[in-house]
Amino acid sequence: YEVTTQSSDPAVAFPQALRTAIVRATGDRTAPDLAALQPLFESPRRYVLLFKPAASGGLQVTIDGRALERAIVAGGAALWPREREVLLVGFPSGPVAAAAIEEALGAAAAERALPIKFAASPVAADLAADAALA
Repeated sequence: YEVTTQSSDPAVAFPQALRTAIVRATGDRTAPDLAALQPLFESPRRYVLLFKPAASGGLQVTIDGRALERAIVAGGAALWPREREVLLVGFPSGPVAAAAIEEALGAAAAERALPIKFAASPVAADLAADAALA
């Protein structure tokens, strides 16, 4: 799992990266808080394969997916399959609202490593055409 953290301090970044990787592996935002998975946070460095500075100022951390997934299963949590269905989203709203919605949905999907695509809605296209005529 590749994770970019906000912190450049490994003591802060490694637990952040581990938390994100657990969410991506399970698809459950609450999974990192499960009591059975808390031992993973006692030594998060053990799951880090490599790390380097990220362009954003944090760290880009590579988590050992196999080791992490074994630990998650041993802790009693379920894994999401690696091959995930693409979520296709279409909505009838103006371009400004659409951009905000796409950003929010995109962030939530990225948090779970869920593929997402946004489709042009016929209703939105009709609204845009009407607005152009006005």
